[in-house]
Amino acid sequence: MIWPNIPFKRCDYSIERSIKGFDNPFNQGGQQADYGGALWECEVELAWLTRSQAGEVLGLLAEHGRSGILLPDAAHAEPEGPGGGSPVTLGENQGGIVNVIGASPNVPGWLKAGDLVQIGSHMHMLTRDADTDGGGYAPLYITPYLRVLPAAGTQVITRNCACLMQLEPKAVLPRRISKGKRYLTEMKLNFVEVMG
Repeated sequence: MIWPNIPFKRCDYSIERSIKGFDNPFNQGGQQADYGGALWECEVELAWLTRSQAGEVLGLLAEHGRSGILLPDAAHAEPEGPGGGSPVTLGENQGGIVNVIGASPNVPGWLKAGDLVQIGSHMHMLTRDADTDGGGYAPLYITPYLRVLPAAGTQVITRNCACLMQLEPKAVLPRRISKGKRYLTEMKLNFVEVMG
């Protein structure tokens, strides 16, 4: 399900890496174990909602909040690089590298480090600048890594990217909304990326 046309007051995406820290009680030294995975987390704040907008959001969350909502990253709707073309995946992808073809040819910095791409229902951030060659080919170095390798020819979205997110496991839906059409409602919601 796609997020409705209701603007965010704040929508902060962050990447949570699978790192666990351990403290040594004898010398106060510490260690970190990197388990190699990462996923998106998002904190959303909605403000100035009418009763009907609040009802629409609550209905969406009640029906799809645990199974997945395609949530846009409105703060990074446009890439820093020019993008362009109609990029699709090649069949030779690895976890942290997506090979694309069909991008605008011969463009240094076609996408920049920090730009977002969407492949299927998952969003990824580039960790390096991507330059295209004469045939529109470019390797994209991304995080979080691919969990499922996309089929060759899968569209790579470079603008208005979104990610399939679900409410945090312990999240509780707001139970109260304003009475009457003139009152406004605020909501704070926490989401995590749907795995798989």
